[in-house]
Amino acid sequence: MEHLSMINGLNIVIKLQNRPWVDQDIVAILERLFKFFDQNYTEFSSFEKWKKQINRGQLTWSSVHTEKFWQTSFIYFSEADNLECIKKLVKIVAEPRLTNETEAHEQDVRKAVALYDLGEFSRFYPLGRSFLEQQGAKEPIALIMGNQKASPELKKEAITCY
Repeated sequence: MEHLSMINGLNIVIKLQNRPWVDQDIVAILERLFKFFDQNYTEFSSFEKWKKQINRGQLTWSSVHTEKFWQTSFIYFSEADNLECIKKLVKIVAEPRLTNETEAHEQDVRKAVALYDLGEFSRFYPLGRSFLEQQGAKEPIALIMGNQKASPELKKEAITCY
C-alpha cells in the first residue's frame, strides 16, 4: 500500500477514470480501485507517513500533500513535537538554489511540496500564520517568487503559500 501512495495511485486512477473506455471491464476495475482508495484513504495519508517524509527530507507529491489530508491532520500541531516538522519545511524552502540543473529541478519539486504544506498549515491550523511569521518564513518565500531561475511550479506554490 505504501508504494501505491508514493506514486499517488489515487490520482492515477482518477485520471484514468476521466478517459473514455470502450471496454467496460476497465471501467469496472477503475471504479473498484477508486472505492478501495476512498475507503482506505487514512491508511494512505497517515500523519506518521507525512512526518516520515519530512524527517527524511524526501518530499514528493503524494496523498499526504493534499487538501483532504490537511483538513484532518491540522489538529496534530497542538503538540510542540510536530511543529518541528514545520520548522524543517521552512528550512527546506530557505535552502540556497543548487547550480546543477538536474539537482536544481529535484530541489524545486521538494521546495514546491514544502511550500504547499506550509500554505495548508497556515490555512487550516489556527495559529499557523503567526507560527510561520515567527519562523521567518516570509523572506525565503518572497525570494523564490522573485527568482528568475525557479520553475513555474515552484513560483506558483510560493505565491499561493505567501
